[in-house]
Order: sequence, then structure tokens, then C-alpha cells
Amino acid sequence: MKSFSLFTLLLSLLLSLAPTAEAARYIVMMKEEGALFTAHPSFEREIVGEVESSLHQIGTYIVKSDDPTDLERLKQNPDVVLVEEDQIIPYELEIPIYLDRSELVSGRGRADTPVAGVPWGIAAIKAPAAWENSRQGEGARVLLIDSGLDKTHPSLKENFEKGRDFTGESDGSDITDIRGHGTHVAGIIAAKQDVNGFTGVAPKAKILMARACFEKGCSTAAMVASINWGVAQKVDVINISISGISSSAAQDEAIKRADKAGVSVVASSGNWGSNRVFYPAALPTVIAVGAVDPSLLRATFSQYGPELSLVAPGVDVYSTFPASRGKVHSVRIETSSGISVKYLASTFGGTREVRNSLKGELVSVGEGDFMSDYDGKNVKGRFALIRRGKGKFMNKINNAIKAGASAIVFINNRPGLEVGRFTDKDKTLPIAIFMIEDKNSRLIEDRLARGETVMATLQATSSGFQVLSGTSMAAPHVTGVVALMKAANKKLKSPQIKKILMATATAPAADNQKNEYGRGLLNAEKAVQAADAL
Repeated sequence: MKSFSLFTLLLSLLLSLAPTAEAARYIVMMKEEGALFTAHPSFEREIVGEVESSLHQIGTYIVKSDDPTDLERLKQNPDVVLVEEDQIIPYELEIPIYLDRSELVSGRGRADTPVAGVPWGIAAIKAPAAWENSRQGEGARVLLIDSGLDKTHPSLKENFEKGRDFTGESDGSDITDIRGHGTHVAGIIAAKQDVNGFTGVAPKAKILMARACFEKGCSTAAMVASINWGVAQKVDVINISISGISSSAAQDEAIKRADKAGVSVVASSGNWGSNRVFYPAALPTVIAVGAVDPSLLRATFSQYGPELSLVAPGVDVYSTFPASRGKVHSVRIETSSGISVKYLASTFGGTREVRNSLKGELVSVGEGDFMSDYDGKNVKGRFALIRRGKGKFMNKINNAIKAGASAIVFINNRPGLEVGRFTDKDKTLPIAIFMIEDKNSRLIEDRLARGETVMATLQATSSGFQVLSGTSMAAPHVTGVVALMKAANKKLKSPQIKKILMATATAPAADNQKNEYGRGLLNAEKAVQAADAL
């Protein structure tokens, strides 16, 4: 008896140590003809796995199975039109900073890049001029397929309608934004207007959030399930600020069926900066959106090509962010003569993080392009005050590091503030770097010239806002305008909406032989006028 028990114990231990097949998820799309979509599909009795969910609106099932032979069984079923294993679309790389780009074409103005108040993109697309005819989007409903949403955010909670998690990591109720991306996109579309002027494109539209992304990336099965939910909810437009190199057949078919159901789909073109529109934006029924900067020139990261429909603001876009993750940066100045003032500032990825505050004495080194700019100035352990000028940022930074500066405060030479990062994602510079506007530097430089001691405190405080760049930020500007159009005219069909958006776009002044701008810059005023006239 003892020997049998020992054998059983050893066998159980060996079995527990043996590798087990990880359960896979399959997207199973049925043929459209015939009464094939039932509670118990014909393939169910043929497979080892189980039906995880039924997506009735797009004739699809999500099947979970740890038996790899189920894939072939599903493919052989005569009622099945396609089977695809769930894929994870990785998150796109953080957009690098483009501070060393060439000077602007002579005669073209550059809009301010604010970090508070009215976002520059709202004015650039003429959204406020479209509000009267569209009641600011009241009555329109928008589905975001993204990383989740901070539904308690003061700028979003009034417009949030409902949300669901399709990642399989919860019971379906958890839409916590694990990256901040979805909350930022939501604010661009439909943040309510506040006393400072901050607003979304359609500040009275309703937001639905389908969480399809988790820490590793975005699930194609979750995206297909999200599209089905959007069709079932009869939303007016779906925003997909997610892009991948290759196409998912199941996702493509789901989008085609959404379009047939009258739901417009808007998607970002991608952030690799090459002549190729990524998916799902490249699909024929999708409104593919590229990004422009505040100069209304193509953002260097923005994908382009024949499928691109139009462009919208996608650089230095200020929008909502989960309060626990968003940061507001500032520089407090205190002089030996008793002056104390606080200035709004920006900081940069790839630099030393200031968690609360960092205090040091300021030393002015002009533009800091040469080590000779530091001659006779004791910068070691202090903060270098550097004018932006025309020199390269990394040269200025390296000189300050060599001189022993513990931080840099840059004075911008353009309106507004710059954001982005100086290094690759896995690298960090050893010093903190903040930036203030030129107009805020005059008092500092004047007091330093008088021989006064000027102390600077670099501060980072939690906030529900953030500045981000990417075609992910451009697409929701268009989605917001679609919401305005639908609020003005509920009878509009998806093909009509795409046609109007492209026909009313402001033609690009720059060369467009490679279709870097599609039909041009999004124009909310003209698009809503055209929609209202039909």
C-alpha cells in the first residue's frame, strides 16, 4: 500500500512538472448566408475547446482551447468562413522628440504649443465654428477601442456612458486605463469644456470604452469583440488609435460588417514615418488619419501613402490623463532680493525624473553650445540656465553634463513649450531637464545680471492632463468631427461621412505628391455644414 502511494505521489509530481499547452483563443467567423448563427454552433460538438463568447452582430465566435488540433477542425467546418488565432499587436514606440528639425518654411507661422487652456488642435480644425450646427455633438455616441478609461476624470465623467473589458483579464467590468492612452484619446474627442477653455472636439458627445489592450499590447480577438459590441450598441463612430504592420482577416471582416451596419470607423495611420499606411487604417472603408504638427506640416513620424484620407493635429496634443499618472511641471524662482514666482514648465522623457521637487542655484551660460560658455562660471552641482538658440540640444546637454551641472533649465525661443524625449526608451540621462517660455526668463536673467542669487525649484505634481504626440492623437480629432456630423444629421451613412471629410478638408500648402496629407487638413466647420445640408 505504501509503495503504491509513493508511486502515485511521484506520478502526480511528474505530471505537475510536465509542460502543459497554453490555451489559445480563436476568432471563428461564420458564413453570412443561412441560419447558421445559433446558441450552439455546428462546430461546438466537434472541438475539445469551448465557446468563450458569441458576437452575434458580426456573426463571430471567440473559442478558447488548449488542444491545437481544434484549429484544423474549425477550418474544416463547412459553416465557418475563416478561423484566426488571437494575435497581440504590440504598443507603438514612444514618439521621440523632434527639436532639431529644420527651421520652418519662410512665411509659414507656427501656432503656440500650450500646455494649458484651449488645445491648439481644436482651433486648427475650426471645431468651435462647427458647434452651433451640431449642438457640440449632443446625441452622438462614440466607441473607443483602446487601453481603458479613467471614467471618474472631471473632464470625462459627465460624457462617459458605459464601458466593457474584452481582454479576458476581468469579468468584463474593469476598464481601468493601464497606460493612459485611452483616457488621452477620449479627452480629444469629447472632454467637456471647462473654465480655462480646455475642451474636446465634441464636448457633448457620449463616450463608450471597449478595453482591448493590456500590458503586452492589444488583442485582435478583443478588438473584434469590441467592434461587435459597438455595432450592438448602435454607436455612430468607432475610434481605433491602434495600428499594426499586418492585417488580421477577422478584424478586417468585422470592420467591413460594422461599415455595412452604418458605423463609421476612424483609425490612425501609424508612427514609423514611412510610405505605408498601417492596419486597420489601410482598409478601404476606414477613415485613415495622419498627423501634422503646429506648423500644419506632416509630423515626421506620421505614416502616409495612397490609403491616407486626411490629416489632423497629432504633435504636442494636450488632453486628459489618469490623475495618478499625469504630471504638471513647474519652475519656482526665488531671488535674493525677495522675489518669488512660479512658471509653468515642460520636461522630457529620457531624463532624470523629478518625483516631487529639486532645488538648486541657477547659473546662466547663454546658449551653451561651447565649453567656453562655461569659462569662469561655477556650474558644478548647480542648474545651468541655457537659451535654446539654433544649436543642437544634445550638444548643449552634453556640455552641461561635462561642466557638472545637476540640472538644466532651457529657455525656449518659440511660443509655448516643447515635449518629447531625448534618448531611446531604455536610456536615461543623468540630469533633470525642464523648459520655460522665453517671456518668463526675463526676470531671471535681469536679476542674474544684477549679481543676485537666483534659486530654482523644479516641481512635478500629479495632474489629470498630459501632452502626447502620435497619429493616435490625430485620429480622435477626426472621430470628434464625425460625432459633430452625426449630431447635425443622423441619417448620414458611413461612405457619405468619409466622402464629406475628404471633400471639405483644407488642401495642403506643402508638396503632396506622395499623399503625405491625404486630401488635406480636417476642417470641422465645412464638414458639419456639408453634413447639415444633406
